[in-house]
Amino acid sequence: MNKGGYWTYPDLRAIWNTTGRNGTYVLTYRAYRMDRGVLVPVTLPANEQDHITVVLDNTPVVAQINSVRYSDGVPIAECEAIHLPHSGSQALVFNITAYHPNGYLDEYGLDCYWGFNRPGGEFVSDHYPSPSEPPPMWHGPDHLTMPPLLPRDEHGAVMAWETCAYRFRLYVRVRTTDGYNYINGAEFNGYFSVAIP
Repeated sequence: MNKGGYWTYPDLRAIWNTTGRNGTYVLTYRAYRMDRGVLVPVTLPANEQDHITVVLDNTPVVAQINSVRYSDGVPIAECEAIHLPHSGSQALVFNITAYHPNGYLDEYGLDCYWGFNRPGGEFVSDHYPSPSEPPPMWHGPDHLTMPPLLPRDEHGAVMAWETCAYRFRLYVRVRTTDGYNYINGAEFNGYFSVAIP
C-alpha cells in the first residue's frame, strides 16, 4: 500500500489515471534536492533520457460473430438448431470481426464449449504480430469469412461434436497494458443447440 491507500508495485513512483485518454504524451522529469527541509529544483544538463514518450489508446476493441453457416454456405439463423453432418460435412463457416480501429490488436480466438462448460475445441486463433499486417500495427479481421472449420484440441486433433447446447465464443484482446497486465478486451458469445444423429 502507498500513502494514499492504493496497492502499488514496489518500484512504482507515480500513478497516472489514463482512463478514457488517447494520444501521444511526452513526460519529462525534474530533479530536486532538499535544502533545510524545502525541495529546491536542480538544473541538470539536457540529455536523451530526460523524458519518455507514452502512447495512450483506450479505444474499445470490436468482437462479433457476424454469422454462422454450414460448410456449403447455408446460413444458420439465431436460435436455430445445428444438425450435423450437413451435406456430408461437420464443419462450420464463421464470419467474424476481431478488430481494433487503431491497430493495437494483440490476439483473438474462436472456440466453443458445451454442456456445463466442457471444452469443445478451438476453431481459429491469431496473435500479434500477424502475417496479415506488418508491425507495429495489427487491426485484425473485420467481417472476415473463415474457411469451413472443425473444432480442434490443443494438439490440433479434431474434437467430436456432442448432441448438446453449445456456446461459440470469440475472445479478443488489445495490446493496451497498465505497465504489467493487459487491460482491454472483449468477448462475444453465440448459443446454439447441436444435434448429431
